[in-house]
Amino acid sequence: MQGLPFVRLKTGTVQLPLPLVRVGNHVVGSEIVSAPLKRLRIADTLACRDGKIVIGREFIRLAGRGSYYHIAMFSESEHGPSVIEMAEDHGGREVTWEQWISERDGFVDVFRPDYGGMHHYDRRGAMNWMRHNIVNQPYGHDVIRRFLRQDSWLTWWWNRPCLDENAPPPTTWVCSTAKACADKYGGGVSPVRGLWAGDVQPNDEARAQLNEYVMTVVGKMPLSLIQELDEASYGQ
Repeated sequence: MQGLPFVRLKTGTVQLPLPLVRVGNHVVGSEIVSAPLKRLRIADTLACRDGKIVIGREFIRLAGRGSYYHIAMFSESEHGPSVIEMAEDHGGREVTWEQWISERDGFVDVFRPDYGGMHHYDRRGAMNWMRHNIVNQPYGHDVIRRFLRQDSWLTWWWNRPCLDENAPPPTTWVCSTAKACADKYGGGVSPVRGLWAGDVQPNDEARAQLNEYVMTVVGKMPLSLIQELDEASYGQ
């Protein structure tokens, strides 16, 4: 699987700037979906990558040794499809899917927790935990400082991640720890074996054995291209 994915449109073949990324045993970015709502399920992991260069994003990518800089959860509310997240600019919030995807300037890889049902993951329990514990909470800047100490060669040796999966949940969160805690304390399954949910970084969550790659969604896609993609066939 080398090169860029392409889509066959009515106007011809267009090659999208979407480099493939290997996450564990999965090669993601191989299926671009323009209208994904019918395939999304509550508690799906939304992992953001690429997009414009921002210092904070680049630090998260480097520290996490991967491509992802933000994690969110797909959900449903009385207003329809939505997304729950802990965002640096907003804190904990729940917004409509349309608003959330319009704010993305890169690609969103969708991962499904416990795709085959072997772990008895509670999707609704995870979504409810996220909604009740994360929405309207402040962003955990103290967690970022802890990650900095864990990732610095000067301080990492006395600031190592907690390896106790069953440790009590944290009281402050960033994007990835919020989703990991929802998986653990709401869904009933630790997303990353041998790591406390409060120390899970974005690339840890995306690489978690609990998750199975489903599809890739393009942020801020023009309406004209969406309409063409709805009738497109996908190829590699």
